[in-house]
Amino acid sequence: MSATTTQKKRLTKHELKEDKFVNLAYHAWDEISVHRSAILFIVLGIVGLVAVYALYQRSASAGASRSEEILFLAMNDYQVGRFQEASNGLTQFVDRFPRHPRRGVAALALGNCELALGKPADAEKRFKMAVEASSKGSDLWVSAKSGLGHVAEAQGSFDTAFNKFQEAAAAAGSKEAASEAVAHAIRVKLRSGDAASARSLLDKAEDEYPGTRALRSFSQLRGQLNAAQR
Repeated sequence: MSATTTQKKRLTKHELKEDKFVNLAYHAWDEISVHRSAILFIVLGIVGLVAVYALYQRSASAGASRSEEILFLAMNDYQVGRFQEASNGLTQFVDRFPRHPRRGVAALALGNCELALGKPADAEKRFKMAVEASSKGSDLWVSAKSGLGHVAEAQGSFDTAFNKFQEAAAAAGSKEAASEAVAHAIRVKLRSGDAASARSLLDKAEDEYPGTRALRSFSQLRGQLNAAQR
C-alpha cells in the first residue's frame, strides 16, 4: 500500500514540474548548433524526455508490481537526465517483460538514452522496437519513427533522416505531432545544405500548422535560412 501511495505522490510532483522541463528543453535547443553532432545527442535526449515521460505518465497504472517498479524508477532517472542509470533500468525492463503493455514507451525512452549517450546504433534497435510495439500514427509511433530519423542524421545519412521524419509527419494522428516531425525534416534539409528545399518546406509548414508548438522551431529555422543568405 505504501508503494502505491509513494508512486502517486512522485508522479504528481513531476507533473507540477513539467512546464519547467519544457522551458529548459526549448532553451537548450536555442543554444546549440545543429552542426555539432556530439551536442546534438545530448540535446535530443533533453528535448525528448518531456514528451516520452508524458507518454509514460499517460499509460502508468497505480499498481506496484515488480515490472512497474523497475519502469517507474528508470523513468525517474530519465526525466532528470541520468541517462546511463535510466538506460540500465529500461534495458532490464524491456528484456524481462517483453509482453508488458508499456514496453513501447520504455523502448522509446531507452532509444533516447542511447542517443544521448552517443550510441546511435543501439538507439536504432530500440526505436524499431518502439515502432513495432505501437499503433501507426499514434504519438508513440511518431516519436519512435522520428527517433529513427535522429539516428540516421547522427550517422550522416541526411536523405534517410529526411524520409523518416516525412514518414512520421505523413502518418501522424495529430497536427502537433506532424508539425514537430516536419520541423525536423526541414532542419535536416537545412543542415545538409539544401536551403532551397528547406525554405519551400518551411513556407508550406507555416501555412499548414498554425498555432502548433512547432511554430517556435519554424521561427528559428526561418532565422537560420535568412542568416545563411546574407
